Amino acid sequence: MKDKKNKTLTNNNMKGLSKIIKDKINKNKKKFRFIFFSLVIIIILIAVLKIYSQRRIKDKKVETNYSIKVSTYKIKEIELIPEIRSFGTISFQTKVDIHPKTSGRIQTITVEEGEIVKKGSVLATLEQFQLKLDLKQAEAELDASKSELELKKSKYKDALRNIESQFLTIEKAKIELKDKKNSSNNLKNTLNNKKKLFKAGAVTAESIKNLETQYHSEYTKYVIAKKDLNIQEIGFRDQDIKDAGFNIPEDQNKKIDILKKLNTLTLKKEIEVAESKVKIAQTKVDSVNAFLRETYIRSPINGIVAARVLEIGEEAKPDNKIFTVMDTKNVYANINISE
Repeated sequence: MKDKKNKTLTNNNMKGLSKIIKDKINKNKKKFRFIFFSLVIIIILIAVLKIYSQRRIKDKKVETNYSIKVSTYKIKEIELIPEIRSFGTISFQTKVDIHPKTSGRIQTITVEEGEIVKKGSVLATLEQFQLKLDLKQAEAELDASKSELELKKSKYKDALRNIESQFLTIEKAKIELKDKKNSSNNLKNTLNNKKKLFKAGAVTAESIKNLETQYHSEYTKYVIAKKDLNIQEIGFRDQDIKDAGFNIPEDQNKKIDILKKLNTLTLKKEIEVAESKVKIAQTKVDSVNAFLRETYIRSPINGIVAARVLEIGEEAKPDNKIFTVMDTKNVYANINISE
């Protein structure tokens, strides 16, 4: 019985084991199928993607076979300036109306309207005949006044030399006067001695008379020499130096310099007057030359002659405009711009 039961248990166990094995095999089959189908799907997706990518590459190659025309431009940096188009007027920054500085008849005109001129160029001239005559007269007066001045200066130099000569002459006259005084005194002494001898009967009356004549003659020469010296010393005396406000110098050369000043005051004044005449004459010449320069009508700027008002032969006055000159390099526009 026991053996039967054991057999029955063994058979049951075998059946159960077999069932378990079958269940596991079935489970493994399901799992294997899932994995297999998953791999197949992945392979199919990879194949589809590969085929799609090859077609894209092929399409691109086909597209590159077509030629397309293109235009190229060289890029450079420029400054963009806003532009406004409108109607307006052009005004000149510098515009000059030219008037003559003096009155006169127009003698020449050297430019036409529209002509380019430079600053300082002559546009026209006024009559100059009378002014040229005035200039010749003024120049003659100037030459005369200059000659007079030179003459005064020459006299002044001669006076200085004469003063030196006069001073030496005075010194010589003093020596001669002293000599004449000594001669006169000697004759006087001799005469007195002879008179004593005459009383004693040692000399004759005729010799006394001759000696008296010699004495009076010598004394007269002395007196005349003294008066001549007094005349020569006028202006050269020490008192003259004091009266002029100078101290009497001990040095002889300084004394001569002071005497030169004192004795040439008049000539010095004459030179100053002559110099004033020269200045006046020179001023007159300069004035006429200034008027002559004003007869040349010049352009004060660089530009273009925009207008010419007067013609040759017409009278020009300071309040009359002759030309208008404009500077075309500097202009500005007047336009209306809507906001």
